[in-house]
Amino acid sequence: MPRLLAKQLSYYGASPLISTIIVIWHNIAAPAPKHGIIHGTYIRFEVPSSDTLNNRFVPLTTVTTECIMVLDDDMKIHYQDLANLFEAWKHNPRNVVGFMPRWVDHVKSSRSNSTHNLLYRSQSEDPEIGSFPKKRPHKGYSLILTKALMVHRDYMRLYTCGGESDDLRISIPSKFDQMRRAIHRIVDSSLNCEDIGLNFVVNAALSSLGKVAPLYVQPVHIMGDFGKVRSGKGGLHQRKSHMGGRDQCLNQINREFVRVAKVNLPLQKKIIAASRVDELTTLLTMARYHDHRKRLHDDCTSLNGHEDEPCSWNVPTFDVAYKSIYKRS
Repeated sequence: MPRLLAKQLSYYGASPLISTIIVIWHNIAAPAPKHGIIHGTYIRFEVPSSDTLNNRFVPLTTVTTECIMVLDDDMKIHYQDLANLFEAWKHNPRNVVGFMPRWVDHVKSSRSNSTHNLLYRSQSEDPEIGSFPKKRPHKGYSLILTKALMVHRDYMRLYTCGGESDDLRISIPSKFDQMRRAIHRIVDSSLNCEDIGLNFVVNAALSSLGKVAPLYVQPVHIMGDFGKVRSGKGGLHQRKSHMGGRDQCLNQINREFVRVAKVNLPLQKKIIAASRVDELTTLLTMARYHDHRKRLHDDCTSLNGHEDEPCSWNVPTFDVAYKSIYKRS
């Protein structure tokens, strides 16, 4: 088992919020490890029959909770932020709720009055570091990355199969089926953009309600990103074609969305702001989006980490559970 994955399983397995960890095993060069238990948390390894990023959202019968945390295999999130994210999701189960928003620039197309060319902004801040005051913040954000988010389990089925969710009382109208199938093809051909596709599927489900998919939750701790340690020079996000490919698939999916919804990828203008009341308690409040100037993750350069956050894999030793207070605006 890769060392980083082993550290993740030990760390997240000790969280009182997590009952089961399911690893989608795509390493064709090695057999999947056996199922097991770590710190009382059941660990399952699912080996898909095909090699596609769409497998991230396959509706597995082994999922027994309504809430699913989708996490990249290189992200370390503090337990307090896990608790805050779960509390935010409980109050907004129809949204894609996560820590990493992304922005899209709209460039008016000369071919149509209703369609824009979309430019994917890869930076983690808004405006981009070093660009202010030349560049101003966006009026909102359009995507939440699947590097660290929570979503209702029914969205796995809606992404894969379409249909409806009784729990959420929403459905993917059949008129969006062509878009959904296009997402699957684009993800297969590009080895990219499954996160963008999920945001569009949720937007399709929410289109009749006048709501938008992404909802950013401010973390109160810096996140650890071990992507450079994991992938070296071969990671998908480090390929020269990666960002250009995201522009391309973003526009391909958006054209299908516009064809049915008659609007472009919508904009989220709200966030869930987080402020620490004390060492264990966080106040969560719905607020308007203004900007996103603070870098919220560190690039971790060693699997060994260190004693300080965010690159440490030390398990918190608090006897009292973290508490999140959600205040409606």
